[in-house]
Amino acid sequence: MAYKIDYLVPQRVLTLLAYGTVEAVDFETLHLDSFRLIDEGSAPVHTISLIDPQTKYEKNLTTLIEMLKGPAKLHPDAGWVVQVSEQPVHRFIANLTFQAVYKNARFHTVKNLREALEFLVDRDTTLAGLDIEAALAQYAAWQAVTVS
Repeated sequence: MAYKIDYLVPQRVLTLLAYGTVEAVDFETLHLDSFRLIDEGSAPVHTISLIDPQTKYEKNLTTLIEMLKGPAKLHPDAGWVVQVSEQPVHRFIANLTFQAVYKNARFHTVKNLREALEFLVDRDTTLAGLDIEAALAQYAAWQAVTVS
């Protein structure tokens, strides 16, 4: 799996973009990278996870759950995890898998990045001043360099 993870809102909102082919071996590195970045942030650190529509992933639910398990618990400073996908089946699988792995986690699925940012602004009052249009533009530039 190819992925990129970095702050969209410095020290507060991480953006994870997954693309290519999802393989189990990459999840350990992904978890280490996300924990390192959350350590550098200011709690709660929210994560917006985006999956490129062309991404190929494991179709066996049991294997997918094992792949996603990674650490037994989320980082203690983790805030909301928001999964972005236009595909209803992706959102369903993400919801099912995440809740199976992490009990009582703050997890939400949405159709696009704008909805993810609006959701976080609604849930976290410290993000009330977030310029959503600027964040969308910043993500577009960051994503274009990553996937192309």
